[in-house]
Amino acid sequence: MAKRRRRPESAICTYCGAFISGTGVTIDHLIARNWYPSSTPDTVERFKVPACAVCNSKKSRLEQAMFIRFAMCADPKKLASEGMWEQAKAALDVERAATSPLRQAIRSSVIRDIKIIESLPEKGLLPAFPNNYDGGSRTAISLSSNELNGLLRMWAKGFHKIVWSDALRAKAKIEIHHVTESAADSAFKEIDGHWMTLNGGPGVQVSFAGKREGDRRCTLYEFLIWDHFRFYSSVDEALSAADAA
Repeated sequence: MAKRRRRPESAICTYCGAFISGTGVTIDHLIARNWYPSSTPDTVERFKVPACAVCNSKKSRLEQAMFIRFAMCADPKKLASEGMWEQAKAALDVERAATSPLRQAIRSSVIRDIKIIESLPEKGLLPAFPNNYDGGSRTAISLSSNELNGLLRMWAKGFHKIVWSDALRAKAKIEIHHVTESAADSAFKEIDGHWMTLNGGPGVQVSFAGKREGDRRCTLYEFLIWDHFRFYSSVDEALSAADAA
């Protein structure tokens, strides 16, 4: 039986940088456990980082809101998204939602944001979604770009700690990139062959390419969710003379 790791007595919150101690220390799964499809082997590591209760709660809310919307748009027949739609339906169940104000609020917002469309919008369409329309779907779901990008920034901060073994610098610049695969191939051509993939397993895959030059450290992250949704985040940070040495 695997040993359970003890919660540290004190830590720095991965997301906001605050010092936390005692019961204020929580351990956050970088990618929420329910995002991993049932096809994911038990041997795949679920990466964890320390977080304050406020950031952990905020991230959980964003994850739940995005999870339901993504699950509604992913192909349930794919091994990479196996079981995701069933979990989303359970989260939207009226009887279950009635027991939780947060669940009820998310359910209400999802229902409000479902629309029937006759054509694809010219703006505001995520690059991963046109294939659904080409496949015959005419039901659309709106999502908040602020919430999506907020979650992607938290993922970038968390995996940055895993990749570099230290926290993101306070003044680091994080940018979110929503681009098609062909546009990404062109934009990131210089780093072909330099990508490294973390042990994310089927359905959830995180890759990165990073380098240090002088007093700067630049990292590009790719998040591939359920072999359907692909997002990019870049991190540019200045290092101190001691760090850069």
